[in-house]
Amino acid sequence: MNIVKFKKKNKEQYELILDNGEKLVVYEDVIIKYNLLSNKKLSSDILKKINNDNNFSSIYAKCIKYISIRMRSEKEIRDYLHKKLVDFEMADKIIDKLKINKLIDDEKFVQAFIDDKLLLTNYGPKKIRNELCNHNIDYSIIDKYIDNIDKEIFYEKINKIITRQLNSNTKYSKNMIKNRIQNTLNNLGYPKVFYNDILNSFDIKDDDSILEKELYKEYTKLSKKYSENELKIKLKQKLYKKGFDINKIDYYIETLSVD
Repeated sequence: MNIVKFKKKNKEQYELILDNGEKLVVYEDVIIKYNLLSNKKLSSDILKKINNDNNFSSIYAKCIKYISIRMRSEKEIRDYLHKKLVDFEMADKIIDKLKINKLIDDEKFVQAFIDDKLLLTNYGPKKIRNELCNHNIDYSIIDKYIDNIDKEIFYEKINKIITRQLNSNTKYSKNMIKNRIQNTLNNLGYPKVFYNDILNSFDIKDDDSILEKELYKEYTKLSKKYSENELKIKLKQKLYKKGFDINKIDYYIETLSVD
């Protein structure tokens, strides 16, 4: 078979028209590799190699497009290739070429990942580390960059988180509020040593003032629905769930004279 003519399709691809009427869309690097000029004669063996290399170039181009959205780890690229049903041998070759062209670099990925999380989330060091570990990146690389983060960035985030939690949890006891804040900080990946002193520096309202306020609020809602005995039980249940001491609950219910 001979190539009759070329036709450019886009920036990277050409359409080759063969003398048997067959059309091949071929990447530019494949054309250069096989010196595919007009009137070039193609054996079946060469044609097979062209198709294989063209398939490689096609998948490689898709990887570049995937990376162009945001930086990717090597694991992400391997997972992407697996979904595309690329065999292990070709996947290794694509990964190697991406590394040679500096399009994937797990160390730079760690830097960019940390910068994004610090800018866009309230993640603490443990959560950032755990997510990076999911990318199968060497622990020494992860720890090197996490250890270099200015701790003041985390302390500032912790202060904001505690302030927001205090403003949105005004109906609970002091102990429950502190527990909720600690759970939030733990879930975000902050070690206790990071937040303990900061949390203790906040002046959280005493239980009695909050208990009294919540009691009157619940009493106003429930007194229209229940008799005195049922009302007392319901008030106790509601307030106990908010973390108040049962003895104090009994005392304040007595002051309302609801039994």
